[in-house]
Amino acid sequence: MIFGRKSDVRLRFAQLGTDSWWFAIDNIAFYDDVSAPITAPVFNPITRSGNDITISWTGTGTLEESTVLGGTWTQSPSQNNPQTVTVSTTGNKFYRLKQ
Repeated sequence: MIFGRKSDVRLRFAQLGTDSWWFAIDNIAFYDDVSAPITAPVFNPITRSGNDITISWTGTGTLEESTVLGGTWTQSPSQNNPQTVTVSTTGNKFYRLKQ
């Protein structure tokens, strides 16, 4: 099981067999899973030039856009470099980064 950075982890024991009151526990340890680090993308400041804005970030992911939050999300155009996108600011748009 991977508990990765949980603040509340419970370890439970159950008795099987006879009604003995004696049991022993040895060498229990909890380790963090360092093979799969949790990393979030870091966004750079958004820049504007005329009606265009440039959104850039470090890390992975594909930028998606929608005209309404509950609507259909589509991949933003012009993603020549996966970490930089230049889009037109005509109308209202919402953006999200899909991992």
